Amino acid sequence: MENKKTKALGMFIVLAAAIIWGSTGVAGEYLINQRGLDSAWITTYRTTFGGLVMLIILSFKMKGELFKVWKNKKDAIQMVIFGLFGVGMNLYFYMLAVQHTNAPTATTLQYLSPTMIVIYTAIRNRKFPSVKEIIAVICALAGVFAISTHGNLHSLAITTTGLIIGLFAAFFLAYIRVGADLMSRRSDVQNELVSIIQAVLILFVTAERFMAGWKQREEAKKALKGEA
Repeated sequence: MENKKTKALGMFIVLAAAIIWGSTGVAGEYLINQRGLDSAWITTYRTTFGGLVMLIILSFKMKGELFKVWKNKKDAIQMVIFGLFGVGMNLYFYMLAVQHTNAPTATTLQYLSPTMIVIYTAIRNRKFPSVKEIIAVICALAGVFAISTHGNLHSLAITTTGLIIGLFAAFFLAYIRVGADLMSRRSDVQNELVSIIQAVLILFVTAERFMAGWKQREEAKKALKGEA
C-alpha cells in the first residue's frame, strides 16, 4: 500500500514538474516577444528567485547543514563547476533557444539530452545500446528532424542559430543529469543542495553583466525614440 502511494506521488511530481517546466518556456516566449525582455535577463531573475525559494525551503529541512558543502574544498569546486556549466548554462541556452525559435521547438531540442546520455554511456562503458534505447534515440532524432525541417530535406523551418543553441541546451541538460549522478557518488554533496547553486552563481556571476547590457539597450531605444 505504501509503495503504491509513493509511486503515485512520484508520478504526480513528475507530471507537475513537466507542466511547470513547459509553462516557463511559454511565459519566457511571451516576455521576450511581447514585452521585449532579453533571455539573459529572464534567466537571471528566474534562477535567482527560484534559488532563493529553494534556499528558504532547505534551510528548514537541512538546518545547520545547508552550507556545510563549502567547508570541503573539493565539493565546493565541483559544485561551482556544476552550477556554471550545468544548471546555469542549460537555463540560459534554453531561454536563448526560446528567443531564437519558440517554446515548443526549444523544449523539443533540449530533450535530445537523453540521446546524448545514451551515446555517452555507450562510449564510456564500451557497451552497445539496447534495442529499446536505439528505438528511443531514432524517435528523438526523427522528432527533431520533423520540427526542424517540417519534412523538407532542402531547408530548415527554424534558423541555424536557433538549432545550434537548442542543441547546446540539450548538451548542458545532459551534463546536469550525468554530473549530478557523478557528484552524488563521488562527493558528500547532497542532490538537493546541488540544485540551489544556480541562485548564487547566476546572481553574482552573470546578473551584473547582463543587466548592464540590458540597461544599455533600453537607453539606446529611448534615445532613438527621442530622436524620432
